[in-house]
Amino acid sequence: QLFEFAKSHKGTYDGECPFYCSYSGYNDELMWAATWLYMATKKPIYMKYIQEEAISASVSEFSWDLKYAGVQVLLTQLHFEGHKGLETFKLHGESYICSVLPESPYHQINLSPG
Repeated sequence: QLFEFAKSHKGTYDGECPFYCSYSGYNDELMWAATWLYMATKKPIYMKYIQEEAISASVSEFSWDLKYAGVQVLLTQLHFEGHKGLETFKLHGESYICSVLPESPYHQINLSPG
């Protein structure tokens, strides 16, 4: 019910700035929620949402404001578990992982110590 509420009340929180200035919008949070809900329940409605609302893009950031990389990595796991139709997520998930690995030739992300 909460996910349905979120889908039907889409919007940004830009009115809350300067405390919560979201630059990525809200779709990544809905994708993040749908992915975790699918993983927890295996209900097809969440996978349907993921596949219909997906934004296909490689990203090199995972943060409080940008969840696409997390979605892509989780869906990569599902791809390897045999779920069909997740190849694009797998490619983008692998791209993100390669951008984070320090020894990767595609390394782009510097992590803070600690």
